[in-house]
Amino acid sequence: MMHYAEIVEEGLKTANTKHAFQVVKKLRKTFTLKQHNIQNEKGRLLTDLHDILDRWKTYTGKLYMDESKDDADTSVEESSTNPCRRS
Repeated sequence: MMHYAEIVEEGLKTANTKHAFQVVKKLRKTFTLKQHNIQNEKGRLLTDLHDILDRWKTYTGKLYMDESKDDADTSVEESSTNPCRRS
């Protein structure tokens, strides 16, 4: 806290009032906890950190599985429709 007071004092001495008032504004703000809530597949709100991490794990796993299926499908289509490739 003393560090901030020194910054404000120095800012006021050097006519850098903008920086001094930014520090004061930062100190006066109330702390607000960030919400880390997501919904599960059924729409239920998850608030526990472990449940949220598990949900992200399954969600990204499904995305990567779907992406790899799409890549496999397009590579087959490209090889059959690409006139430059010879079999």
